[in-house]
Amino acid sequence: MVIEIALIEVKPDTKESFVQTFREVLRVLLRQEGFLHARLLKATEKDSQFALYVEWVDEEAHPRFTNSDEFASFIDPLKPYLVSVQASDYMLV
Repeated sequence: MVIEIALIEVKPDTKESFVQTFREVLRVLLRQEGFLHARLLKATEKDSQFALYVEWVDEEAHPRFTNSDEFASFIDPLKPYLVSVQASDYMLV
């Protein structure tokens, strides 16, 4: 199993809409081969910052998703809220 953590900054005053939209697009992740679990974490000190924690069965599962046609269905609805996304390296468990 590998873990991916993406640090996400959203535009000011859009966090509630971002979280609601994330809940809606989470269904896209749920049906991906190799997807195990995801959790969206809210920063305590910076109101517009989140961390997306995702567990995949192996290192190939995530790029298989990001290179698929379904990736646009996941990321495009989130784009209006995003300032930046910084992805981590994969972490082995």
